Amino acid sequence: MKATGKDVYRLADGRRVPYVTCWSAEKVLPGRIVRHPRRAGIAYPDEVRTDRDIERALWVRQGLGRGGGEPVMAGVHPLRQRQCMADNACQVCGHPAVLDQRGYVFLMRSPSGVPVREGERTVAPPVCAGCVPEAVRDCPPLARGFVAAHVGSYEFWGIAGIIHDPHTLSPLPHDVAEPLPQVAFEDPRFCWTLAARVVVSLRDVTPLSVEDLLSLCADQPPRTASPVDEALAAHPAFNAPLDDPLAGPQAEALLADAIFGPGTAQVIATRSGSSRAADHCSASTPEDIA
Repeated sequence: MKATGKDVYRLADGRRVPYVTCWSAEKVLPGRIVRHPRRAGIAYPDEVRTDRDIERALWVRQGLGRGGGEPVMAGVHPLRQRQCMADNACQVCGHPAVLDQRGYVFLMRSPSGVPVREGERTVAPPVCAGCVPEAVRDCPPLARGFVAAHVGSYEFWGIAGIIHDPHTLSPLPHDVAEPLPQVAFEDPRFCWTLAARVVVSLRDVTPLSVEDLLSLCADQPPRTASPVDEALAAHPAFNAPLDDPLAGPQAEALLADAIFGPGTAQVIATRSGSSRAADHCSASTPEDIA
């Protein structure tokens, strides 16, 4: 399933697997939820600084192994979603999504066709002009109806994740239509939520018709491998035998370095035998850790 060199990841029918998509090898890693010892909220008993972001949100632990196993087309990897939002990157190819310094294109599923509004919230990162036709054509959720907008800017609003009961620490029931409820930074439930997505609020919104969308993106060639894929393609860790015990940790450390800058990787060994590379740049400060 995984292509080699600088080729993109594609399905057997030629469709590209979006950059933010999960793969079956990227397992959700063990992480027992406990009460934070010093303040209200949840924590991991073995918590490290990379389990939280700069807003002190506790994040789900999920392995890194893009291209491993089969793509889970309905799944979104938390780290890559967060990276795309932070870096203004396209969710399909991973390249910068800005349109000639004029803002970004956002696509949202909407069977009813209600236009995107000012201040609307989303967990879907932007899409670059070159990937818009592909996304509209190949994305299963968009096939049931979508709306588009040109967005001048967006700001971080909160997180989406699993809210836990403050008394029992059990996950609270949620609406089937919203498996990951959205919680604002200032919401009292924020500290009781295990984050899986960043939520942003859109600003300077201009709804786009299909004709306007395609015109805006005309003559923009689709991009191939993401900058991260290109940086990693020739590295020995990605060409090592599958039974090499160092291949996984080396590849994941390199991925974190490629995303967040040299020297930022922390590969965290888990009791399951997997490893996890996490965001150093947006981690909480040491005194925030349990």
